[in-house]
Amino acid sequence: PSTTDMDKLETFLIAVGQAPLLLRLRDAQDFYLLLVGKSECRLVYGFQGSEKFIVLNYTTLIFPDPQNRLATDYGELCEKSVAVAGAGSLGSKVAVSLARSGVRRFILIDEDILNPDNLVRNDLDARAVGLHKVDGLAARLREVNPDVDVKVRRIKLGGQESAASTDSALKQIGGCDLIIDATAYPQVFNLCASVARSERKPMIWGEVFAGGIGGLIGRSRPDIEPPPHAARRQISDWFDAQGVEWEGQPAARYDLERENQPPLIADDADVIA
Repeated sequence: PSTTDMDKLETFLIAVGQAPLLLRLRDAQDFYLLLVGKSECRLVYGFQGSEKFIVLNYTTLIFPDPQNRLATDYGELCEKSVAVAGAGSLGSKVAVSLARSGVRRFILIDEDILNPDNLVRNDLDARAVGLHKVDGLAARLREVNPDVDVKVRRIKLGGQESAASTDSALKQIGGCDLIIDATAYPQVFNLCASVARSERKPMIWGEVFAGGIGGLIGRSRPDIEPPPHAARRQISDWFDAQGVEWEGQPAARYDLERENQPPLIADDADVIA
């Protein structure tokens, strides 16, 4: 039939001698039916409505040949590996952006579970609630690019982990071409920075300030910028010179009360954007 509803489908099946099949369809709550002709195929889905069966037609889409939408310089990223410590609001967005840019090899480190109230900030959605963030993020990266190779470590760097587990994770981090610390935890920074310096690997670290009011991104490349610890001290010294305290602020505070003025409110998305 050129178009399909339940009445036309019944007439068609009777005309082609498939009355027994029609009886089976009528007894079903729903069904898929593939109609195969000499020149075309059609897939239909039927389900029981309030008064009669409703039949929907699937449409075949012919996609154009894939196109490379990235500049040719991005091609070398597919051979690079990136370690991302922290799969929260910042780390999840960074990892997904890198996957879109062509990076195919990731190591993700985080021990935390995705809670429902994380969804307003994290790149993950409700399907990942209750999972380890690294597992949800690994699945998200594969949705962006099915060819990615993702390894996950469900540990807390700098926490009460076994020495062997921490040492193994640090060796994996040191084997990557780029190290990213998106945790905002000094202990994690110290560990990643030490690995970056000993293995002579570039490192990037970032954090969102308490209240979401601004953020910071630091970069250290061997023989170009100071080592990570020295670079962080320079940043800290600059803040001290400005009379601004930025380390050790309470991370859970997402608003800033101002005397006799409306509160100043920002979130991670504002800062990261």
